[in-house]
Amino acid sequence: MANAESLYDDVAVVLGHALDRNGRPSRVLAERVDRAVELLKRGVVKHVLFSGGHDGDGLRGRPSEAESMLRHALSDPQVPATEDPTWLLEEGSTSTRTNALLSLEMAKERGLHSVVVVTSGFHQFRSERVFRRVAKDMVKGDGIPLHVHVVDLPDEQTHLPILQETDMHLGTREVFVAQLNW
Repeated sequence: MANAESLYDDVAVVLGHALDRNGRPSRVLAERVDRAVELLKRGVVKHVLFSGGHDGDGLRGRPSEAESMLRHALSDPQVPATEDPTWLLEEGSTSTRTNALLSLEMAKERGLHSVVVVTSGFHQFRSERVFRRVAKDMVKGDGIPLHVHVVDLPDEQTHLPILQETDMHLGTREVFVAQLNW
């Protein structure tokens, strides 16, 4: 995985994950958002694109993952609440593949060609493969290159005991889903 601190990208694409029943980001999703906000504050990225269309626990009337991520990001007192195009919302995706299709299309429409994907360790392998495949197909269509890489979450190792106890099924699920996308 890439060291984001040594790179400069147009946009960080934060992949959605579960919301709680109140429409707030799960711990896993909040960590992804916090990482993207950190990259923005450090000037590593110019824009943050929150990608995810699911609403909280499948309940109608709840915010999308993308909207919930934006609310979480703006709750940081060091992040200015701006109306400028720093924040982008993609609210149509329901899978990693549609995250890639819709987010990369949105980025290209805005002239953003360098993308860092922010996701969790258990999801990085598959996410990188899916995003690179979609980017390659988009380049074949219009010849405009897209550069995609995935960034590590900095303190993820400290959460391994928690992941082992509560989220072990996520890693197992990724092994099987990656095979389907091979």
